[in-house]
Amino acid sequence: MTDRQSVVVAGAVWLGAWWHVSVPLAVGVAGLVVALALRRPWLLAVAGLTLAAGLGTRAWAGLDPVAPAPFTGPVTLLSDPADTPFGVRVDVRVGDRRVELEASGAAAGAVTASLAGERLIVSGRLGPPPPHAPWLVPRHVVGRLRATSAERLDAGSAPWRAANRFRRLLGRGAEVLPRVERSLYGGFVLGDDRGQPPEVVDDFRGAGLTHVLVVSGQNLAFVLVLLGPLLQRSSLGVRWALTIAAIAAFGVVTRFEPSVLRASAMAALSVAAAWSGRPTGTLRLLALSVAGLLLVDPLLVHSVGFQLSVAASAGIAVLGPPIAAHLRGPAWWREAMSVTVAAQLGVAPVLVPRFGGLPVV
Repeated sequence: MTDRQSVVVAGAVWLGAWWHVSVPLAVGVAGLVVALALRRPWLLAVAGLTLAAGLGTRAWAGLDPVAPAPFTGPVTLLSDPADTPFGVRVDVRVGDRRVELEASGAAAGAVTASLAGERLIVSGRLGPPPPHAPWLVPRHVVGRLRATSAERLDAGSAPWRAANRFRRLLGRGAEVLPRVERSLYGGFVLGDDRGQPPEVVDDFRGAGLTHVLVVSGQNLAFVLVLLGPLLQRSSLGVRWALTIAAIAAFGVVTRFEPSVLRASAMAALSVAAAWSGRPTGTLRLLALSVAGLLLVDPLLVHSVGFQLSVAASAGIAVLGPPIAAHLRGPAWWREAMSVTVAAQLGVAPVLVPRFGGLPVV
């Protein structure tokens, strides 16, 4: 499959996930099997659109709001708690559904001290989410839990315990830094942007540098570079296993942000392609990663963070080389400038309609 065909398939899957009309899943699955058997990329695009539409419809059906009711029981944190003017807020799992927990006063203490993956015993009242809250859709949030009391239950499963131990260790090491620098450190290293002052975020946004305030695919690349000496001494099979393990560990530590999901999928596909003896170009890796992620979670198509990550990566892959070819100067300068300009042009279709413009510096 060529780069262009891969992009068409990814675009079809994206359209189907966004469209989410009622299509029987059996039709999409059957079409996918036939397309793979016949090795027809255009048939694969149609099958991808159909399957993504059916999966998207099922995902939206799972967003029926919870009914108002009192609640007492265990919850699992799905993100790290964030302070609000009136207390603290965090996404949690209640049974098999996701809700947004809000706590204030005494109940906020145990919530604030917890991290993603840990479990609490909470008492409060469940209710539907606020109306017209599209930002809750990609998070699969179907309700709100107003907590009146909360206490720690346990530290969660082993991967989350290890990740949180690592995060707390790095957090203690950064306590010597001033408040602003400490908040930036949390964003750069761990993707934790909760303590970043609004004025600092605004300055970075004006300079077009908001992507450095949180983790991204670049951070994953740094991790893989650090592992490079070990990977080079390993066989291809061991290299693939170690890379996948590193990607999974990085995702748990950084909470599987949309940009991390995209970068992780691309890295995993790249290693798999090398392992099979068929190295693949960046654009094709991006297209296949996007298609795969949207088939796993069609609601991801509504995440602004995911849209920006995909758009920036596409801009770099498509526009970066020709821009670099037209620039003058040292190679390092041309490469840095071409990547920056290409990424800004790539995200323009997302940024301009949503936020009203692009940075001028």
